[in-house]
Amino acid sequence: MENKIKRSADLYYEYLGVNQEMVSRKQSFLKARVALMVALSRYFTEQEIGSEFGFDRSTISFHKTKHASNLASWMGYRYNYEVASKVVKNVYNYEDKSQKIKFIDLEIKKLEKMKSYLIQQQS
Repeated sequence: MENKIKRSADLYYEYLGVNQEMVSRKQSFLKARVALMVALSRYFTEQEIGSEFGFDRSTISFHKTKHASNLASWMGYRYNYEVASKVVKNVYNYEDKSQKIKFIDLEIKKLEKMKSYLIQQQS
């Protein structure tokens, strides 16, 4: 079975349109990576996450301690974290394809509601 951490990262970076092969300290890439590592920490140990990303466990621990302040003050971090959380939850909990389809359908319905609301607000 393919590694769930790697599968989560692949889906997440694809969703964001980020090239995960590019190891960078550029803020947008760093923000995406930090949000993903923190989201993964709900399901995996710091050692497992660090091993997959090539970091020591203490790096993951550091980012977890900064999570609340990042949510409050790092522009775009909250969005990245919410996307990462959904992706990780989906990969971790829904191995069955029918469950994944159900998850996607729910997300589409949510987005359609949001679109309708925004259209109404625009008028």
